[in-house]
Amino acid sequence: MERLPADDLIWIYSDDLGNPMYTGALVILDGHTLHDSLGRFRLGAVRRLIEQRLDFVPRFRQVIHRPRFGLGTPLWIDTPTFDVADHVRTTAWTYRAATTTFSMRVRS
Repeated sequence: MERLPADDLIWIYSDDLGNPMYTGALVILDGHTLHDSLGRFRLGAVRRLIEQRLDFVPRFRQVIHRPRFGLGTPLWIDTPTFDVADHVRTTAWTYRAATTTFSMRVRS
């Protein structure tokens, strides 16, 4: 558990004022080696690989806790409910769908 540093607080307070400061990633893979013998994407294997490496970046398993008023600034705390499946998922797209609905999907 540690207090948020000033740069993290700026992001949090910007969110509170209606200016969301989201960070995300989109990965497009040439995933031939990531498919099983039936051509299905091995999402479980990818999630397990990521999960094995999460200990190198402990912050990825933490959430922000806001203490009651007067008890200090927000804290980073470990979450007991972290599930990599909530963060690593796949979506299949046709070219047409990708160009017309991609931004709506990313926001959800």
